[in-house]
Amino acid sequence: MRNYISGRMLYCLLALISSLLLFGCASEVAETPPPDDSSFVEAPTPTYTPPSPTPTPSQPPAPTPEPEPEPEPEPEPEPPPHPATLFLPYCIDETDPASDYYRFSYDIMIDGEIVDEYTREHPVFFGLSEEFTELEGVAGFRGNNFRNTASWGTVEVNNATLTKVWQIPIGSCSRGRWTGVGWNGQPAIIRWDDETRQIMNLYDDKKEKEGLVEVIYAAMDGKIRFMDLDDGTPTRPDITSVRDPIKGSVNVDPRGYPLLYVGQGISYGSPMGYRVFSLIDGRELLFINGSDRFCYRRWRAFDSNALIDGTSDTMIIPGENGVLYTAYLGTEYDREAGTISISPEIVKYRYRTPLCSELGTESSVTGFANYLLYGDNSGLIQCVDLNTMTPVWIRFCTDDTDSTPLLDVEEDGTVGLYVACEVDKQGRGGLAYIRKLNALNGDLMWEVTYPCIFDDRVNGGVLASPILGRGDIEGGVIYFVAKVQTGQGRGVLVNIDKVTGEIIWETWFTRYGWSSPVAVYTEEGKSYIIVCDSSGTMFLLEGSTGAVLTSIPLAGGNIEGSPAVFENRIIIGSRTQRIYCVEIG
Repeated sequence: MRNYISGRMLYCLLALISSLLLFGCASEVAETPPPDDSSFVEAPTPTYTPPSPTPTPSQPPAPTPEPEPEPEPEPEPEPPPHPATLFLPYCIDETDPASDYYRFSYDIMIDGEIVDEYTREHPVFFGLSEEFTELEGVAGFRGNNFRNTASWGTVEVNNATLTKVWQIPIGSCSRGRWTGVGWNGQPAIIRWDDETRQIMNLYDDKKEKEGLVEVIYAAMDGKIRFMDLDDGTPTRPDITSVRDPIKGSVNVDPRGYPLLYVGQGISYGSPMGYRVFSLIDGRELLFINGSDRFCYRRWRAFDSNALIDGTSDTMIIPGENGVLYTAYLGTEYDREAGTISISPEIVKYRYRTPLCSELGTESSVTGFANYLLYGDNSGLIQCVDLNTMTPVWIRFCTDDTDSTPLLDVEEDGTVGLYVACEVDKQGRGGLAYIRKLNALNGDLMWEVTYPCIFDDRVNGGVLASPILGRGDIEGGVIYFVAKVQTGQGRGVLVNIDKVTGEIIWETWFTRYGWSSPVAVYTEEGKSYIIVCDSSGTMFLLEGSTGAVLTSIPLAGGNIEGSPAVFENRIIIGSRTQRIYCVEIG
């Protein structure tokens, strides 16, 4: 027989046990009455429901981290001072203008009156040479306020050749006595921007020629010519109002203003002096007469090349009469209207010393900060504060200084001034001196000498202006010395270490030269040098060695003028009444 307990019986038994247990545990609880069978309903089988998990006490939210404070920005480093602001010249015993050796005196004239002191209302300030102009091209003699270049752009040299591209004839004055281009005649070469080109008196086809590069050259027939670099064709009418010989170089305003500056070298009846022309219509805007009662020397020429400070609107030009002229130009230029005018206010400076007699200047002037450094026909080099028109230091450098001084700011802050003299006052057998001075005080740093000949009224020594080496000739300064007595020829191109004064190389020529050499550079910095001599030959040299790579006979006569270079093209005029364009290939 199977042991079997029905669900109902089991249910009743469990209920009884629960009641007894409850009754025994708590007397207060009433006894549960037995269930009424009549109302009993069988309970469903219970199902299991898992208990809910015990809730974990909630953690407080993690605190938001405090943002890390941003570091205080590092203060931007102060830009280094501009080198020009550190250039504060002074004199030493041997360059003191007030010394018994020089017994130097000077005067300042404003509006016809000599004044005791002067402070410029519009202060002059020249920066570094690369800050002088943004023009594309060569704006004036040796390019800028340091006078350290006559080339623009780079060259592509494949076979080291020189090829004549074009030539044009020019004239003469005084029945052929003053012919072609003379010393120191260098052209300006400018690529004009589109807007300026449109307002100038260019011929229509040139006005519309995009990227026109214009050559501007003054000559001893008294004319200023304007040519297209590409083919030599005229770009506008010549300026013919000077009429008498122009020996020096023109310069274009470095601000890109349509102004042209030029001096007159010889007079045969016309007034002789310095002129400023408008390049909008060719009008003469200013004439400084060399016949000046303020001067000590009665020679009226202006072979020097002006220096223009665009920030102060000031032109500086020395005359061969011994007067230094500065002119606040008061330029009014309206490009949209196509007009330009000037209202000059001229301040003059003259000086004298019993040590020297011919105090006029033929070389061009250099400028840095508010100081002018220049030489004269007696051999005197001086530093003048342009904002007070007072001399700071002077140094006597032996003989006539026609070679334009060269300024250089070196890496250690030294400002070098390179000067050289010809053999003129010394007579036959004198020495040409090439010197490096400390531009701060005129102290002599080194000198190199060459014995040179003065004969047939043709000066020997240094009349050419120097090259300051860059690229693979960095560290050298290069001069052309004329009519050397000793050595292998009558002219020598010499590269001198600018720190030590030691000669790096010499290249000798059979003929002398007054023409200034020019350096050009490839994009990689390889240098080539162009130099012309009194036989009318142009030479191309390797800069690093001085080796002659090629030459081309141009003129059949003397080249006294100095070339300017735009990329691969060289422009030079000769005494044989030609202007040439030569290409480097």
